[in-house]
Amino acid sequence: MPKIWNLLSPQPDRSDKLGRQVSCHPLVAQLLIQRGIESPEEIQSFLHPNLMGLEDPAQMADIDRAALRLIEATRQGEQITVYTDYDVDGISGGAILIRLLQHLDAKVDSYTPHREREGYGIHLEALETLATRGTRIVISVDCGIRAIEPARRATELGLDLIVTDHHLPGGELPEPFALLNPQRPDCAYPNKDLCGAGVAFKLAWEIARRITGAPKLPAPWQALMLEFLGLAGMATIADVVPLVGENRLLCSFGLKALARSQNPGLQALLTFVKNKNGPLTTRDIGFGLGPRINAAGRLGDAGLALELLTTGDRNRATEIAQFLDNQNQKRRRIEKKIQEEALAMLEALPEQDHKIIVLGSQDWAAGVIGIVSSRLVERFHCPVILIALDGETGRGSGRSISGFHLTNALESASHCLEQFGGHAAAAGMVIREDAIPELRRLLLERLETSTEESERLPTLDIDSEVSLSILTYDLARQFEQMAPFGRGNPIPLLASHRLEVCGKTRRMGSAGNHLQFHVRQDGVSLRAVYFGQGDLVEAIPEASGRLSLAYEIQINRFRNQENVELLVRDHRFEPLES
Repeated sequence: MPKIWNLLSPQPDRSDKLGRQVSCHPLVAQLLIQRGIESPEEIQSFLHPNLMGLEDPAQMADIDRAALRLIEATRQGEQITVYTDYDVDGISGGAILIRLLQHLDAKVDSYTPHREREGYGIHLEALETLATRGTRIVISVDCGIRAIEPARRATELGLDLIVTDHHLPGGELPEPFALLNPQRPDCAYPNKDLCGAGVAFKLAWEIARRITGAPKLPAPWQALMLEFLGLAGMATIADVVPLVGENRLLCSFGLKALARSQNPGLQALLTFVKNKNGPLTTRDIGFGLGPRINAAGRLGDAGLALELLTTGDRNRATEIAQFLDNQNQKRRRIEKKIQEEALAMLEALPEQDHKIIVLGSQDWAAGVIGIVSSRLVERFHCPVILIALDGETGRGSGRSISGFHLTNALESASHCLEQFGGHAAAAGMVIREDAIPELRRLLLERLETSTEESERLPTLDIDSEVSLSILTYDLARQFEQMAPFGRGNPIPLLASHRLEVCGKTRRMGSAGNHLQFHVRQDGVSLRAVYFGQGDLVEAIPEASGRLSLAYEIQINRFRNQENVELLVRDHRFEPLES
């Protein structure tokens, strides 16, 4: 679908003045202003983050109650079970708490529900199983904020349930032993966008402070907390929460901690993804570490990923990491098949149904449909829910567009659903097959009444229109200082017009899906890479002189050489001059 290029308003006078004040390129100053970072002090804090900016865990409701209970249980030798979700966020947060409790010589084990057999959340049967095998405390990670009945059942079973979560609560809060979630209405914790592993990190930090009784943690504890910071940073990126404020600190320092981690599992996993010629980036997490950790739960037992992050056995870590890499490759093949089937189903529908996509199939794997939903959102720019049916019911995974809060929309259609939960941009659900048409109808009605048609058009926010002549190595290095990039701090997107295409345009990749070419303007020539657009191999050269590109700039580090290049996000062919 063609995208609308929305050029953000330049403010040359302000950006020139601010650039001189903080000794940065005026374009960098403009980008920071556009992100709401406008004073020299804010810019210094943004470009040079400090761990002292992390929020005090004590501000979180119930954290004192949870910390004291876990310390008591550790000293009394009570059995503790860490109950995790099966995605990167839940697995990372679970690893934080398990590693903490292992450090305290606590009696700790774990429980991770099977994605397809059990699905998301705290399950009554699981609690009953844990109670019969001697568990006294259950700590949930990245789930539980809507677990009203499980919390009641835990009390009946004599279990102290400590919920740590970050998802949106429903109209009623559960009543476990302790409920840690910055989203609960009575919680004063200022960062409402903390991910699940971030909440677990805060609980670990509070326990460490209470155990040591010192304002500054001793060296062994500092090393452990740095390991946890890496796990929390990884989850912050993978869970696509806004990378601003405290989350930016978790991400920035977490990436550095991951790169230096002595955790055998992380070291084994990094061999598959780390760019040896540059620093670890959010891309390495989003397209490398994250998918491999998720692959365990998408196609089998997520407990393997948790074992990877908690084992001290390097041979076992290497074995699991290799298995997860193989699973990730298998996941990609399954994902491709599901996407092809979904596209075929869409072709049979009237075009107006593409305003919102709700599809189900008995042949789809529940663990992979969320990824395909994201791909379809990118392609059609509309909310998408795919449902993996198993008999009369199915598990669905949805992704949304900016301006359409998916979980709130599902709340308005809750009578169609057996279970649901999530965020503004993503949600999961359990639904009966016969309720799917009604769900589609209600969501389409909500979409049309709550958003304008213009809001549903795919838009690229262009930070600035520039000439290639300003794209120097120094500017690219200053852009890198703005990292880590993600939601809330997007990678700067530039546009240039009337570009000449020079040299040979050729396909890239094993299947020839990608494109590589060179563009020239005002005597400056730069390499451009365009992923997923190999079919433009003839059209791009033919548009020489009237080609416009929207792109990111990056430094390609290869064989001890560093060169600025364009990572193309979109293109336009300008009309021929009359």
